[in-house]
Amino acid sequence: MRRFLQVTASGSPREIGRGIGRATAPLLTRLVAENSVFYRRETGRSLKFIRSFAMSRYFGPAARRYPDYAEELRGMAEGAGLPFEDLFVFSCEEEMLDLWGRWDKCTSASVRSRRGLYLAHNEDYVRRYRGNLVIVQARPSGRPAFVSLGYPATLAGSSTGLNAAGIAMSGNSLHYPPRRRGVPKNFILRDVLAARNLADAVRRVRVPERTIGHSVNLVSARERRAAFVECSLREIAVVPMGESDVLMHTNHVLSPELDTHAETASWNSRLRYAGIEFLLARRRDSIDAKRLQAALSSTAHFLLRRGRRPDDPETLASVVMDAGRGVMWVANRAVTDDPYVPYRVR
Repeated sequence: MRRFLQVTASGSPREIGRGIGRATAPLLTRLVAENSVFYRRETGRSLKFIRSFAMSRYFGPAARRYPDYAEELRGMAEGAGLPFEDLFVFSCEEEMLDLWGRWDKCTSASVRSRRGLYLAHNEDYVRRYRGNLVIVQARPSGRPAFVSLGYPATLAGSSTGLNAAGIAMSGNSLHYPPRRRGVPKNFILRDVLAARNLADAVRRVRVPERTIGHSVNLVSARERRAAFVECSLREIAVVPMGESDVLMHTNHVLSPELDTHAETASWNSRLRYAGIEFLLARRRDSIDAKRLQAALSSTAHFLLRRGRRPDDPETLASVVMDAGRGVMWVANRAVTDDPYVPYRVR
């Protein structure tokens, strides 16, 4: 068994950032050193250009809207002993890759059954993060405690998260041409971890100056409700869980309310959607965490992805969250048949 790096932190935004930065410093230092080659390969741009672009186009809008999370990132840079500009680039990585490259990403499913209310997620992305995701268990001052699986050098929530108010969340990308100025998606996802109910979570997703299209998948255990929020750059659609008690999402728009003329949906996204839909079609009332874990592990239905080429997306982690019990099961997909490990909100 090879677990992801696990970090605990508490206090003010700066204190939480410092704690995460200190605990992840060797990993962050290595990834920063790789950035020059990574960005030249993925975008055709130099790291100097990428740093300048990120700071001039994205930092100002993000810091004005979310000063606490900007402080959290500054604390992370201090804790890791790295220049802030080098760290901030990671918060805009998806925006940069969408501007000058393209990656197909994740799969999510929310299920309401007599066994509980669950949110399942496969985190698919570039190979450099294989085995390098981070578990953060945090107690922010004045906000709900949370547990999160995310990317190193970014804010918590960049993949999935679960808080003490019973809110579970995950993010999926949608392929629209991105904005060259605005608030990066990772700041929006971090803010969802502060939500106290479903309406509050939806409100936090509604950020007019968002930079890329995306969907945020939400579960509220106390209300026994779930929804996903699809965002293009101009429109937002909230799709609630209905009588089917299942909601699924991959990387293409599902709501008829969003204009899809600018969207470039992939065939792989549709394949994965069909796969998770098929696997969860029967006996939905008896679905539990074990069945969701098995579904996320399906290679026959294209859900567990093993990238064969360097530029193929691959599944980095599989996550099943039981929002009512405050537990998040995580499997590190860098290891074949790695077991699911439980993490709890502290």
